Amino acid sequence: MIVLSVIISLGLGTLYDKNRQLSDKKSYEMRYRMMELDFPNVTSNIDSVYSHDPSKFHKLVIKREEEKKLIFNIKKTQKDIRDLDNDKL
Repeated sequence: MIVLSVIISLGLGTLYDKNRQLSDKKSYEMRYRMMELDFPNVTSNIDSVYSHDPSKFHKLVIKREEEKKLIFNIKKTQKDIRDLDNDKL
């Protein structure tokens, strides 16, 4: 009986996780469709780059995300330095 309960619990957990993943995909799809309406040239360019080489596209996205994080951190550090300088005055 315990084994059956564990199997049912694992099955329900798997179904819940798959449902959540499907909801996430729908959310991303709707966001992309909205971008396509607002920025058709950008999305067509993205589609063509992805279609040409999906692996390279994935690496490009990761690289740009890292660059954006670095720029954010630099700006935050610069702001912190300015705040420290202002506090000294």
